Amino acid sequence: MNLKLLVFILFWSICSDIWSQQFPNYHLGTREGLPHSIVYRVMEDQRGFLWISTEGGIARYDGTNMQCYAAESGLEADMVLHVSEDENQVIWANVYLAGPHRLVDGKFEPDQPLRGKWPLVPVKSVHTPGRTWCLDADGFLYVKDGDEVKQDTSLGDGKIFRDMLVCTDGRMVVLTTKGLYTFLEAGTWQKMDLPSEIKEVECMTVDASGALWLANQQGFYRLENGKVSRYLPWEKENPPDQFVVDRAGKVWASDFESLYLEQEGSYTNVTSRLGRKDLKINHLFIDHQNNLWISTYGSGLICVQSVQILNFLSSLPQLRSPINAITHTQDKLYFACVGLISQYEEGIISPVYSPFHGRKDYPYFIQKWGENLIVGNPSGAFLFDPDEPEKQKSLISEGVLAAYIDSSGG
Repeated sequence: MNLKLLVFILFWSICSDIWSQQFPNYHLGTREGLPHSIVYRVMEDQRGFLWISTEGGIARYDGTNMQCYAAESGLEADMVLHVSEDENQVIWANVYLAGPHRLVDGKFEPDQPLRGKWPLVPVKSVHTPGRTWCLDADGFLYVKDGDEVKQDTSLGDGKIFRDMLVCTDGRMVVLTTKGLYTFLEAGTWQKMDLPSEIKEVECMTVDASGALWLANQQGFYRLENGKVSRYLPWEKENPPDQFVVDRAGKVWASDFESLYLEQEGSYTNVTSRLGRKDLKINHLFIDHQNNLWISTYGSGLICVQSVQILNFLSSLPQLRSPINAITHTQDKLYFACVGLISQYEEGIISPVYSPFHGRKDYPYFIQKWGENLIVGNPSGAFLFDPDEPEKQKSLISEGVLAAYIDSSGG
């Protein structure tokens, strides 16, 4: 983890209850270049670009600039419900009432000559080697195998398909009204034998390790070797309609109108910490840098930055609140907390020095000076070696609020 970045984020939270603060986030709307404020989904391609599907076309975002695709870029309708990437790095767009389009030489075009066989309202596409799968708004599943597109009726002719995803090991998994199925290389579906405690499934996702997660009204289940390796109860009136798992293992879930974050087995409504009201959430996505992207209906796109840092902050119960100051060496963080100095190294928090008695002795600041640390409080300032804190040296015997080290080290 970048210690300088971590120090910056920690400093933002000084003298406060960390989780009562607004999340560090930024907003992308039409002013920032989005073609529309209604955002359906976000997809990250193999090169790291984000593809944002909106009511008014597509935006490709590189972290700084947006390139938009609309009618002049070949899209036959403005509303794009989903963008995906196949194994050949070809970008596909699911266009409302116009079917799947492919990006060819910088422009989108319908998948000719098969456009009449694709559904007109494709809501999601995924790709497995040699195949493209497309789910439509009515619950029918279509598959392109070679030069042929056909509707998959092997599980029944009804409107049974609700969602689909591809696991990191290449398995294709579909959620249907009859249960969960995986697609076998032989070209057939196999029903998944779920543990008995999972009665019904509302939605599913895959975490960074490749594990499959399922959710229902009762909670969230992480499956490993066909068994539940982790269970988190939900305990809300409405079931989650979608969720993601960040790289620290935290679950972020939505019931369309609210965003929830799992903390120590319970879920907190954190919508207000995004700094926005009346949020309607279409989609949640975690990118490779562990940023959380929230696609909204009418409020554009919201990015909660550095989710791993927020999770780091929430996992430090050993620290006393408030944290008055932070500094760092090459491989350690030092915190000036209420009544003591603590250090963080390789995931472990430990006290370094605790000479303070009463509020008047609480440390106000901590600063690295060479191989030593300077600590100041209302009684003065002193210098000590963190490896030998008992050998402290008094610098000044009057109250000190801050210190500054110039470029020469003075």
